Amino acid sequence: MAIIRWNPIQELRDLHREIDYIFARTFGPEEFMPSSKAGMWFPAVDMYRKGENLVVKVNVPGVKPDDLDISISENILTIKGERHYERINEENVYMQEICSGGFERSITLPDVKADKAKASFTNGLLELTMPLEEAKAPQKVKVQVKEIKAA
Repeated sequence: MAIIRWNPIQELRDLHREIDYIFARTFGPEEFMPSSKAGMWFPAVDMYRKGENLVVKVNVPGVKPDDLDISISENILTIKGERHYERINEENVYMQEICSGGFERSITLPDVKADKAKASFTNGLLELTMPLEEAKAPQKVKVQVKEIKAA
């Protein structure tokens, strides 16, 4: 018997997939799971600070760079795209987890210099790098206290 290392994250992913499957069978995939037939899916995103920059990585395997639309407005990063993948004839499918179709992710960013953002795309990984705005020092407000005279 082989010893297999326990991966709790994978267990949670499997549980999530099973729950989605139960709901899809109960209510129908079009009602509950837009990713199954309607063609919506949601790529994984990592966002972190690296020095004075903010780095956002988006996992979009199978998406061509020309099929991506990236915008930043009022510190909201929006990434839209589409993955084209050939659907397999349903009667021949044993398992099909690769989603195709369009996606859209909107992420609230900290204060960044959006006009200086740079994007690169390598092996299905979109990487955006943008300088963070300098932290503004908090302003002190002096409170004026008026004495109220009793009548």
